[in-house]
Amino acid sequence: MKHVPEREEPSQLFVRVVDARQEIDLRIGASFTRFQTMLLKDRFSIDSTGDKERSRVISYGPCQFPTLGLIVERYWEIQAHEPEEFWTINCSHESEDGLATKAENKYVMFYNLFIGFFSLIC
Repeated sequence: MKHVPEREEPSQLFVRVVDARQEIDLRIGASFTRFQTMLLKDRFSIDSTGDKERSRVISYGPCQFPTLGLIVERYWEIQAHEPEEFWTINCSHESEDGLATKAENKYVMFYNLFIGFFSLIC
């Protein structure tokens, strides 16, 4: 069992980097939100239910793009998935005492090589 190392104080360099990144994200987000709202507000129909001032804003956030990238990448991985063949093992043994069966209730995949070996020894 591994122990948890003692907590160290964060590096002040990293603290300043994180603070700077937050400040940049805030400033860029505020600037570009204002810019694109003014540029695009008349080109799109914006839902005006609720707070009219707030609903007429077209938001921009630099943090939104990496998150969207992760979502799109995962979507592409799922779309590219190719199913593989798999087998399950169900065993039974008959004796004087009756019939004993064992069916694997868990979802366990056995690949062709393993099944071939297993069928040879049974």
